[in-house]
Amino acid sequence: MKKLRIFLTLLFILAFSSLVNAQNSTNNLPLSLLLNPDSIDYIKIRNQVVSTSCSKVDTFSVNNSIRKLLSLDTSKITNGLIEYHYDLGMNYYFKAAFYEQNKWLYLAIASFNRSISIDSTWGDCYYNISLINYFFLKQVTEAKRYLVLYKKFTDEAYWNKDFIEKIEKAKENDE
Repeated sequence: MKKLRIFLTLLFILAFSSLVNAQNSTNNLPLSLLLNPDSIDYIKIRNQVVSTSCSKVDTFSVNNSIRKLLSLDTSKITNGLIEYHYDLGMNYYFKAAFYEQNKWLYLAIASFNRSISIDSTWGDCYYNISLINYFFLKQVTEAKRYLVLYKKFTDEAYWNKDFIEKIEKAKENDE
């Protein structure tokens, strides 16, 4: 009887800790926001807000990241507003790829453009807009326009040369 009670207690603890971990992974706001709701340092909470990464992109992570990002009051972000809009753009882009809906692509472009409006030298935003325009929206002229800016604001050592070659050789068909 004592072994059964110990077993059931351990089983309960295991089940309870799994439930708590599952709830913690989907909380809307990081603890640091609850402590200081008037000021948000996005850089400090970024990893708690964004669930996606190069190695982890699935519909749950994308939707969870978008939900958490949209729950933040951007007027209170004192550090990392560029990164916030970039992360939102990337997650909208991922969502567009999963659901094959252009509305998410337009939201991604809008988010990347918000990052650019804060810091016009961030080449990754231009790259992503160029990529979306070329591969998804089939707007070659726009893709080329953003490609020029990507090359201007990105060190040549980091260029995606295959992508650049493909865009530069493409015939403009959206005019």
